[in-house]
Amino acid sequence: MGQVTIGELTEDLLPFTEKGNKVITIPIVPRAIPEKIIERCNKLITPNPTNKQEIAVNIALCDIKELVIELLTEFEDGGIRR
Repeated sequence: MGQVTIGELTEDLLPFTEKGNKVITIPIVPRAIPEKIIERCNKLITPNPTNKQEIAVNIALCDIKELVIELLTEFEDGGIRR
């Protein structure tokens, strides 16, 4: 599975751009993907957990959801730096 980059999208839209170092190679993900992850986490979180397993799963789902929100926000506010 390959990454889609801003540079590849730019080259698709403007095929006469100069390739090489002038092309931005920032990997991107359609916004719908993290939104679907957040939505799925929300659906799977047990509203009133009654046992340790449900609590542990809720904690993991909340951690995943918060990470996705954090990364999405960071990307939209100026890009994720490696």
